[in-house]
Amino acid sequence: GFDSLLDQYAPPAPPSGVFDARLVQGGEFLLKDYRGPGEDIVEWTLNVSFPESSALPVTMRWDPGLFTLPGRLSVQDAVTGDLLAADMGQTSTLTLAANLPSYTIRYSKLLPAEVATQQG
Repeated sequence: GFDSLLDQYAPPAPPSGVFDARLVQGGEFLLKDYRGPGEDIVEWTLNVSFPESSALPVTMRWDPGLFTLPGRLSVQDAVTGDLLAADMGQTSTLTLAANLPSYTIRYSKLLPAEVATQQG
């Protein structure tokens, strides 16, 4: 849930026709959403609004070196998950498509695997 000491609500959306990108969590628009260490999978929705006349590509950028937790952080389109996707720990950009207004950012903790072996 929302933690008033760490999380931050996003300001009101700009007028239509202006580029806007914001995290959506539980129906709330956020700038910051911190999570505790106990969750194995966390997903955020990134909603993006492009001006109708926009022909310019919009590239999302991040520093993969900032992700030091054990696990995988990825971003993908929310339509099929394979139209646009990136492993955020391995690359630093994703060019967004104007016809894809929603993306899923997902953190999944790497869990130790157990392998059973049998002699015989």
